[in-house]
Amino acid sequence: MPSAFPESEFRAFSISAGAFFPELLSDEVLFDRSERRRHFDWSCQAVRYRYRLCSECCIEFKALLADPSEAWQAGWGDEEINYKLERCIYVFFMSGLSVLESFVFCLYFFGNAIRPGDFPHFDKPKNITLAATSKAFTAAFPNAAITRHLVEMPRKPEYTIITLRNILAHRLSGRRSVQVFFTKHHCL
Repeated sequence: MPSAFPESEFRAFSISAGAFFPELLSDEVLFDRSERRRHFDWSCQAVRYRYRLCSECCIEFKALLADPSEAWQAGWGDEEINYKLERCIYVFFMSGLSVLESFVFCLYFFGNAIRPGDFPHFDKPKNITLAATSKAFTAAFPNAAITRHLVEMPRKPEYTIITLRNILAHRLSGRRSVQVFFTKHHCL
């Protein structure tokens, strides 16, 4: 993991939260059709992996720009470097948003393990969004710091920027537009 990731704190959270779930090999887990423990564990892992992807893309992006081809530097384009830069940007933003979405998903299942009545969507994972998690945490834990952070997240500029991934997911940023104008004088 990159050194910027709070590895020990996140591991401590996962272990502490895991205590609210049945043991992995218990009958309760084996017969849980909604697989709440698995959703929690896998979304915790997704947070770590997506964060690592962001970090690796950032390093690769900087390396590509540190040594671009002469054609790219001259503004003529280089299909290979353009592709690699686009891939880095795309994966970075998609993974960045996935870090947040995976953590929100993880929190929802954690909340369900503590206060099941306030987290009704555990059997419909597609309904577990930031809005649903914020609403459930507001009902279950109105004074908790995490509730405040969940409610404030959509208004933060960092979140707004990372959600630009919808634009990246549906189109490329495009190539440079080079226009050449000729006059009659230049054609002679």
